[in-house]
Amino acid sequence: EVVLSLEVQKLHKDINTAKKQNDETVAKILDLTRRFSILPQNVQTNYIAVDMQYETATEYGRKIYDADGLEKRVFRGYLVSKTVTVRLTEIVRFEEFFSEVLKTGLSEVKNVYFETSKLREHRDKAREQAMKAAKEKATAMAAAIGQTIGKAVIITEHTPSHSSF
Repeated sequence: EVVLSLEVQKLHKDINTAKKQNDETVAKILDLTRRFSILPQNVQTNYIAVDMQYETATEYGRKIYDADGLEKRVFRGYLVSKTVTVRLTEIVRFEEFFSEVLKTGLSEVKNVYFETSKLREHRDKAREQAMKAAKEKATAMAAAIGQTIGKAVIITEHTPSHSSF
């Protein structure tokens, strides 16, 4: 499987125009997921934000200051952002889907993760192998000082996660 996190940002001085442009690009991405028969539960809009954007006013390459000595700021517009996360379960279609998604007008491909749908099965097997290896190591270490291992006192596990689904 491949999990893609796609960012759409549109900036315009009119908030309704910025939102409309953002919605149009997100709609293109969602249409693309339907064209590729990606199940609705594998498509999520995770993040939505609206921010007012400013920049420092300049004249002849120099900053302009107001009467209080503060940098003068100019309103650039409203930045409307949405993040769409897509889980593509047919990895053989990744290149085609990715090429098409780049044509939608998105702002950024935030992340692309390649995963396995058998993660639980692999983790269970790895856990079992790790415990056997730990027991073998403990037995060898104890034998080196003429002792044997006893009952386990504590067992901990760290499982990293990055998936949005």
